[in-house]
Amino acid sequence: MKNYIILITLLILYISSTTFKVFYESKKFNKEYIANLSSMESFLSKSYVGTIADSYHYLKQAYSVYKTFKPYDCFRPITGYLFAPFLFVFKKYSILAILFFNATAFSIVLYLFLNAFNTSFKLKLFVITFVFLMTFYFIPRIMLEPYTMILTLLAILFYRNNKFFLSLILLFFTSLIRNEFILVFIVFLFFIFLKSKKILFVSIPLLIILLISNAVLSGCEDQSNFYWWAIKNYYENVKHIEYEKAKELWKEKCEILDDKCYKNILKSLFYEERNIAIKEAIKNILLNPIKLLIFPLDKYKWNFVYIIVNIIWFVLVISSIIKSFEKQKVLIISLFLLIILYSLYAVFGGLDASRFKLYILPFEMAIILNYENRSF
Repeated sequence: MKNYIILITLLILYISSTTFKVFYESKKFNKEYIANLSSMESFLSKSYVGTIADSYHYLKQAYSVYKTFKPYDCFRPITGYLFAPFLFVFKKYSILAILFFNATAFSIVLYLFLNAFNTSFKLKLFVITFVFLMTFYFIPRIMLEPYTMILTLLAILFYRNNKFFLSLILLFFTSLIRNEFILVFIVFLFFIFLKSKKILFVSIPLLIILLISNAVLSGCEDQSNFYWWAIKNYYENVKHIEYEKAKELWKEKCEILDDKCYKNILKSLFYEERNIAIKEAIKNILLNPIKLLIFPLDKYKWNFVYIIVNIIWFVLVISSIIKSFEKQKVLIISLFLLIILYSLYAVFGGLDASRFKLYILPFEMAIILNYENRSF
């Protein structure tokens, strides 16, 4: 009976929050929820509910696949195939379909995940409360967070049940969506190899595909470039120069704005403004993990309830790590690698902790629930 209560609660929470977002954004911001698929220009010209600027990269890819069965360009091309089925099936209602699919699918997967652990009902309710607090704004959006979380939760679930190949397949697709998850794929592959040598022969081709894909696509867009992020954040957060103005200054130093250019500019910053750059780097390397682990939602950082709930969650995560490190190495190492990576990408500030928190949340959940699991 309690399991059904959890499922119904999750469905009500996420479907109602999605419904609220649709009505709120359509009324307050005049955003639309009916898509015009007559042309790409018409499709992308509208401001849709559940979208931000990045959403239109993915919608452009989806429309291209919808019309030509090929991605528009090389920036996260997999997203075209991720969202295009909604255009094929639901046509003008595709935007609504994506949002409500996110809510329903995430609710069901989170229910299955929680149900796999033999822990107290109270702990599960607390996990639901915290996860909803972190995700209610992000799940009903046309972004990559919902799908990354769903695939990661399922991958961890299959790993726990010794379905190693299925776990790696899911992490393979997760890595195609978010390339930093290649690190997680490699960690899981290593620990799976220790348990089953046979898995290596079928998983190495997947790893090769990921490495080649990442190498080919990493130069496609600045957003995948570490050096670009570093100097962009330095100019915006340290020098207080807006991106467009900074871009003009970079062009004065390089003929072509590419990886080599960004790398040289970063080197020159450490040479010309060494003390400031090192001070800012150290400060952010120390602060970023705290933001990710304890206070990811900057908007509510002074809310008493938010502070208490986050501190309780952080204590549960840390105590579970300390007390069960040997048994949860694969999850803990994956968690720390992602935290380190996200912290380094925002070495000069600009960490979007509220979004990156969603990518580490499945590992935090699994670590807590695994430790509290009565048959663990």
